[in-house]
Amino acid sequence: MTKKLFDISAFKSGTTISPKLEKIEGEILYTKVGDMNLFGNENEITISSRFVNVKDVSKSQIIPIGSIIFPKRGGAIATNKNGK
Repeated sequence: MTKKLFDISAFKSGTTISPKLEKIEGEILYTKVGDMNLFGNENEITISSRFVNVKDVSKSQIIPIGSIIFPKRGGAIATNKNGK
C-alpha cells in the first residue's frame, strides 16, 4: 500500500518577517537557511542566529517542534541540508 505525502503530512512555506522584529535573544528560534550550517545543527535545529518574541508573530507562522524542514533556495540546497 502506498500513500501520498499530501495524505499523511502537511506542507508549509516559511515566511520572512520584518528585520525590526528579529532579535539576538528571544522566545522563539527564527531559523534562516544559513542557520542550518551552524555547529550543533547537523541533525536537528537547536540553535539560531536570530529569535522572535511570541507577541510579534502570528501562531500560524510558528512551525511546531519536531517538524521536518528543508530549504527551498540558497546554498543549503547544494549541500542537501535538511533538519528537523
